[in-house]
Amino acid sequence: MRYVVFSAQYLILLYVLGVELVWWQGLLMISTIYLVMAMVPTIAIAELGLRGKVSIYFLGLLSPNTAGIIAATVSIWLINLILPAAMGSILLLGVKIFKEK
Repeated sequence: MRYVVFSAQYLILLYVLGVELVWWQGLLMISTIYLVMAMVPTIAIAELGLRGKVSIYFLGLLSPNTAGIIAATVSIWLINLILPAAMGSILLLGVKIFKEK
């Protein structure tokens, strides 16, 4: 279910950002991107740059809109990794503050 949600988010963002591709080809390339990213060991800081390069390599075969591809990749990273981490940190900080009082 998680893979379907992430893939749908990615495909929707690609369409919103003007990357023109056929939906089934997009899903095929997105699954390839996820497969490559799962096989390549990275650290958290370098992951965004590597994910961008992999996305441009595979999605660039379908569309020349590299700005849209990069924007979608960064947006997916922000939505699914940074936003939950920030919300969790704020939540934990709030719990810690309330325990001290």
